[in-house]
Amino acid sequence: MKTKKFDVYCRVPIFMVMLLEERMREFGFRNKAEIILYMVERYIEWKTSRTCSKAVLKIFSDMPRHVDKIVVKADRATLIFKMEREKYETFTRLIIEDGFDARNYFIMAVITAMIIAPPRFLRELSDEINECGISPVKKDKMDFTTYVSELQYDFLRQKATSANLTVPGLIRLALGVFFRVSNGEASLPVSVTDTVLEVLDMKGSTVKRFNRERTVHLNVTAEEKDKIFDLILKYRIPGARELTRRLVLFFIKSNNLTDEREDDPGEDDNVFKDINFDHMVRRDYARSIYSLN
Repeated sequence: MKTKKFDVYCRVPIFMVMLLEERMREFGFRNKAEIILYMVERYIEWKTSRTCSKAVLKIFSDMPRHVDKIVVKADRATLIFKMEREKYETFTRLIIEDGFDARNYFIMAVITAMIIAPPRFLRELSDEINECGISPVKKDKMDFTTYVSELQYDFLRQKATSANLTVPGLIRLALGVFFRVSNGEASLPVSVTDTVLEVLDMKGSTVKRFNRERTVHLNVTAEEKDKIFDLILKYRIPGARELTRRLVLFFIKSNNLTDEREDDPGEDDNVFKDINFDHMVRRDYARSIYSLN
C-alpha cells in the first residue's frame, strides 16, 4: 500500500527563485520541487544519522540561520512539493530545534546556500539528484512528450520543411543517428558523431533550456522502445522526456553540419545553419523567469 503524501507549500522571494533558476539551468537540475524535497529528506538523514554527501554537507554548512528583513518583505512565489506526513512532522521538529522559525526560512536558507555554492559542489549535487531520477525506468511507461519554446519550434519546423519532413519526423531522424553513434558506426561524419556524443554525455537534466510554449512528441515503435531503453541506461539519461529534449538539442547545437559522408566531398547539402544557441537560451530564460515548475 502506498504511503499517502500531501502538498507542502513554501513562500520564497521571487528574486531568489530567479537566481535558483539560473543555477538550475547552468548545472542541469530538473525542477525546484525535486531539489527542495531532496534537500529536506537529506536534512532529516543528516540530523538523525549524521550521514550525507560532501555536496549536501556544503549546502547545510552554508545555510544562514537568520533572514534579513528586506528579504522577508520581498515579493514571493509559491513552491510546492509532496511529502509523507510522518517525515514532515520529523522535518518540522528538526528545523525548529536547529533555530529556523518556520519551513519557509529553511527553504530560503537552502536556496541561498545553493546560490552561493562553488560550482563543483553544485555539479555533484545535480548528479546526485538526477541519479535518483534515472532508475527505475519502465519501458511501458516511457513518455516521449516534451516542451520547447516558440523560437526553438520555429527552428525545428524550418529544418523539417527543408527536408520534406514533419517536426516529429525530423526528431525521429535524429533518433536514428543517436542509435548509429551509440553502436559505434564509423561511417558518420566526425562532426555529427561529436555533436551526438556531446548531447548524450550531458550531465543531469536540460529541462531549463526549454520554455513551455509548444509541445513536441516522438513516435516510436516497440522495437525502438527497447533500443531507447538501452540508450537511456547506457548514458544515464534521466528519462524518456529528457532523451526527447536531447534529440532537439542535437539539431540546435549542430552548426553547418552536412548529411553527406566525409568521403563524398562533391555534395553540398547543408541541412543546418548557424544559430546563436546561448542567446536563445538567455532569451527563453528571461521569458520564463516567473514560470515555476
